[in-house]
Amino acid sequence: HSILSSRQREGASSTLSFGIHTLVRQIALERMLPERHAELSAGHACWRARQAEALADDLRPQAIAVIAAAETGLRDAFEWTEVHAEERNAGAMGAVIASALGRLIESRGPSPWLTSLLDRAVLRTEKVHVPIARRAELVFYRGFARVETWDLQGARKQLEEARALAAAGGNSRIEGRAWAQLAWCAARDGRVIDADEMCEGLAKLTSTAGDSRLEMLVTGLHTVLELNCAHFSRARKGVERWREQAVAERDETHEALALGTVGCVAFEERGPEASIPHFDRAIEFAESRHVLMAVGIFSGYRAMAYHVLKDPRAEDAYLDAIARAERAHTLVFAALFRGWHASLRAEQGHPEEATRVIDLMTAFASWDISETMFRLFRGHVDLHHARAAAASNDPT
Repeated sequence: HSILSSRQREGASSTLSFGIHTLVRQIALERMLPERHAELSAGHACWRARQAEALADDLRPQAIAVIAAAETGLRDAFEWTEVHAEERNAGAMGAVIASALGRLIESRGPSPWLTSLLDRAVLRTEKVHVPIARRAELVFYRGFARVETWDLQGARKQLEEARALAAAGGNSRIEGRAWAQLAWCAARDGRVIDADEMCEGLAKLTSTAGDSRLEMLVTGLHTVLELNCAHFSRARKGVERWREQAVAERDETHEALALGTVGCVAFEERGPEASIPHFDRAIEFAESRHVLMAVGIFSGYRAMAYHVLKDPRAEDAYLDAIARAERAHTLVFAALFRGWHASLRAEQGHPEEATRVIDLMTAFASWDISETMFRLFRGHVDLHHARAAAASNDPT
């Protein structure tokens, strides 16, 4: 066990111990017969699969930390199941390992390698027997990743499938979370009435299910809906509770989102100047926890605050936010900030450049994105065109 999962601690003796373990492992590999190596690799993969099965169903917050610590080993074990697909139970082992790793998306957001791993795992469930409840988990985590990258059309399809599978397989935890993510999709897509109805149904479900993470998701959703309706007092109370629940769940992604949402409430209620310290705090926290999605989102909102204040930092802040949002795969936020940057360039006397940006955004928007957003930006740019024409007495 010490060779397989040796842990480094501070101090010379632990460093020496780790070096000795590494050396022993290398010598053993060099002197091991191929048959024995294959046997040990299979045993190691089975051990990781048993570990993953326990972690996939462990609802305690500390389970996420254990999965994160075992991430490399679990990933290697999943790849073993792919290479040895003909081995008995390899498909089921791969599914349970992918399901455990999928839980990282809920707390850290999606990453290209994890999204790819889930894609492969979902495809394999079509060829090998996997329990319906386990398949529901894989489809849900894949849909969750699509939500976070704003592929809302693809997300809705997978979340609906996950909800149906979970209901059929008796997996109430995944059924509730699929409902919650569908409500988020409705809110982000502008279907506030649908989101409200789903949210009320979820509130009833959480009162009986006893799922603290689902309660956190519902609180966050309620907070955003209250903010969108300009119910600032209720939004403030909601965001405080949202953050408390995120801290209790040890979910740093939602904690960062809650911190940034405080800035959004301040922006709408008290103006952009009051919001900037909150956005700074959220960005600092998200950077320290490597929550790249939140860094990109709130860097953009901070740039918008500079923009409204006519602060010269707005130009560079938009460019930085766009780059960060694209690196975090939050493509719709990248488009949002690119559109506002185009509006700023129009205000600075470059309406032709701004029009080209909007035209390009419209032409290449292959992901699920609201047409209303493009019309909003085009309206801003057209307004500056009109103002410039009026100033120069241009009758056209």
